[in-house]
Amino acid sequence: MKGYRDNLGRFIKGNPSNKLGGRPTKYNDKIALEFSERIKIRTTLAVCEDDPDMPVRNTIWEWQAKYPNFRTQCEESKLIYAENLLEKAQQDVENTNREDVQVAALKLKSATWRAERVLNRRYGSTTKIVGNSDEPVSVVIKHIGSD
Repeated sequence: MKGYRDNLGRFIKGNPSNKLGGRPTKYNDKIALEFSERIKIRTTLAVCEDDPDMPVRNTIWEWQAKYPNFRTQCEESKLIYAENLLEKAQQDVENTNREDVQVAALKLKSATWRAERVLNRRYGSTTKIVGNSDEPVSVVIKHIGSD
């Protein structure tokens, strides 16, 4: 049987010249597009890391810092994911029957919590400290959906 040993001493079947050479670390538009498409359907970074054709988490962060268009693409993908998540949860609530109200409410709460974590700048709570010399200082917390 033809094969070779990798750097950890494991036997790998095949010809070493056919190796892909490891995970991608150089930025290219094809990988960036594939990654952002996976984020839209909510493939987590952990799942992406398990795929040998996808870069690891640190590489993604480096690319976001180095390539503004990639950062924008990732943010847009997260926005699409969060909005789809909330829309689906809202549909579940609207289509529920009386017996499943608690389940639907829990799903909506869970989706809202997840959207807050994914896009906290858009869906998360904000805290402001307000006041001036004539009025006492107060803390104002604005939650999702409040105006």
